Amino acid sequence: DPGDDSNLDIEDAFRAQGRVAVLNCNFLKPRNEALKFVIMNMWFRLIFKQRDENPRLPRALLEIRELKDIAPSVIANAEFKDEVKALRSTLYDIATRGGSRRVMMIGSTQKMNDIYKPIRTNMPFKILLQLGEEEINTLDRSYNFSPAQRDQLTGFDPGQGMLMKDGEAHWPITWRGARCGLGAGDVPWRDRYGRAWGARVYNSFQDRDTETYEGVDLYINTRTGYVKEYDVEHDLEPD
Repeated sequence: DPGDDSNLDIEDAFRAQGRVAVLNCNFLKPRNEALKFVIMNMWFRLIFKQRDENPRLPRALLEIRELKDIAPSVIANAEFKDEVKALRSTLYDIATRGGSRRVMMIGSTQKMNDIYKPIRTNMPFKILLQLGEEEINTLDRSYNFSPAQRDQLTGFDPGQGMLMKDGEAHWPITWRGARCGLGAGDVPWRDRYGRAWGARVYNSFQDRDTETYEGVDLYINTRTGYVKEYDVEHDLEPD
C-alpha cells in the first residue's frame, strides 16, 4: 500500500502465532529475477526492524529452502552478484545476532559446504537426512562419525534423520511432514503429509486392501480439502 513498508503488517504477523506468512516471488517475470533477492532482503530487514522496535513480540521463525541459493559459499557462482551479496550479508546478521532478537532461522540444502561458512557455522543445530558416501566423508571432517553413525546415515528411510548438537548425535528421528513439503522421489508430498498426520494412504483404487479400509466412511480430497463419502460397494474411487 502507498506509504507502507510492505503490504503485510509485520507486527500483526508476529502476533498471529497460529498462522504462517509466506513470501512468494513466483509471480516475477524471468527478466526481473534479480528483484527477488532485493525483495527477500527487504523482508528480512523488516523483521529485524520490527524486533528492534518491539522487543516484546513473540519469537519469529524463518524457514528458508535451498539456503545455498541466497547465501552461497562462492559469490562468483551467483548470477546476480550484487543482490545476492547484500542478501547474504543480511542472513549473516540473522545467523549471528538473531538469537538476541528472538529470531530463529532454519535452512535446508543438499550440500552443507555450498552455504556461506560464516552463516552455517552459526547455525548450531544440524539435521542430517539420508546421505551418500561423498557427503558423509565431507561432513566427517567436522563430526568424526562413528561406524554405526555412518551406516545409519546411508540407510535412513525417507523422512528419517539424525540431529546433531554440540557434537552429540540423536537418531533415528522421524520428522513430521509439512503440508507444503516437497515430494520424496516417487512419494508425493500429499502421501507423506497424510502418513505424518496419521491417515491411511493408498496408491490407487485398484491396489487398495479392502480389509485395511473396512469401516472407513469418509475420506479427504487433499487437493480441495473437502470431506466426501467413501463408498466401496459402488466403487466410488477417492480423488
